[in-house]
Amino acid sequence: MIELENITGVIIAGGRSTRMGGGDKSLLKLGDVTILQAVHHKLEAQVKDIAINTNSDDPRFNIGSTPCFSDTLANFQGPLAGLLASMQWVRENRPSTTHIVTIASDSPFFPDNLTAELAANAPDAETIIMAKSGGFNHPVFALWPVSLCNDLEKWLSDTGILKVMAWVRSHPHVFVDFPFKQDSDPFFNINTPEDLAIAQKIYQEQQA
Repeated sequence: MIELENITGVIIAGGRSTRMGGGDKSLLKLGDVTILQAVHHKLEAQVKDIAINTNSDDPRFNIGSTPCFSDTLANFQGPLAGLLASMQWVRENRPSTTHIVTIASDSPFFPDNLTAELAANAPDAETIIMAKSGGFNHPVFALWPVSLCNDLEKWLSDTGILKVMAWVRSHPHVFVDFPFKQDSDPFFNINTPEDLAIAQKIYQEQQA
């Protein structure tokens, strides 16, 4: 069993938000808070420790005492680069952490029990545990053994392949299926202005 107290939550917010027109889409408003704040609020109920992976120096990424760190690879190389930076940061700054649960910064409706369910379905401490819903995998929503840090670093250096699932398939991994609620995918992510309008409606309904 993976102990929840040994899991650090990391919000992956290192992208360029090109489909939203650039900028940091996680800093857009969702009701009275930013998308990032909504994600942070949900995650802090699931783990004892949170950090934010961002390549921005915008002060709005500073939420309380939550530390922020940037990718160690240049040129916005995607979630796998964010995962590597997260493992490296945790290994240096949170030595008691055995696993990282990663959360996409543009998906504010992820399950309340995400971390607990991923941990409960781990067959051992070395297997990658990933969320899925509606027949689709969600590579950013996963529980990662920090012990894979050196392997990931070597993978990126040797292959240059940035697709998350390509690396995941080279290791033992399992999926945990999360059901839709009221026909809504809990991993709905905000990529476009149209998505933001949908998210505003969902958020308002949840707050009512």
